[in-house]
Amino acid sequence: MIFDKKQTAESKLSQKEKEAIVDALLLGTYADAKIALSESSLIDRFMESTEWDSIVSYDNYIAEATARVRIARSSDDARKGLLESINARLESRSAKQFALDSINRLLYSDGDVSEEETSLLKEIQSAIKLA
Repeated sequence: MIFDKKQTAESKLSQKEKEAIVDALLLGTYADAKIALSESSLIDRFMESTEWDSIVSYDNYIAEATARVRIARSSDDARKGLLESINARLESRSAKQFALDSINRLLYSDGDVSEEETSLLKEIQSAIKLA
């Protein structure tokens, strides 16, 4: 199960990678302008399964990341820039795969994948280079 303290994927993530995954998860949460409880819960479980090791508190990071995501939703260039930033911060292949698995799980968590979410998933898969 993703987001379980017993698993090692989350524990091996750098702080930059954790932040990139949070950004990707928030981007997915806001993709269809419907924030489902299951999506918010998934982000909370991710945070509970990792150690946040930053001078910026998790709550402050979420606020800043949410602002970035809202801007990205309104501009193709901003969304492309955010996706490039997410990819750049995911340094290892395993972190990239973990991010892709996490966003996929988030988008399917409410049982209703919208056209916007499907489109975003394709963009994320294209932006996060596994090679």
